[in-house]
Amino acid sequence: MRDSRDKKAAEIQDSIRQILYHDWNPIGFSGLPQDEYDHYIAPVYRILAEGRSEQELVEFLFRTGEDILVYSCELICGMRSGVECGATGRMSELRA
Repeated sequence: MRDSRDKKAAEIQDSIRQILYHDWNPIGFSGLPQDEYDHYIAPVYRILAEGRSEQELVEFLFRTGEDILVYSCELICGMRSGVECGATGRMSELRA
């Protein structure tokens, strides 16, 4: 049973990696290393695993994009204006 949970967790984490890289990508450059956003996988996974709201996920990505990467997610995804970001919607679908 543990192996199947570990496998499911690994699949979700890989999906998060792909979404962060292809859909979120606040740096906005193509051709970045595939692991560019890997250090954000664990916090996103925790948000999803704990069943926290999509708004909390939006806030995390907004703060990360704005504070850590010095890019405004408002310009990238329109997250603060209520427009759904494709990255958060796709990640929310990963909940088991």
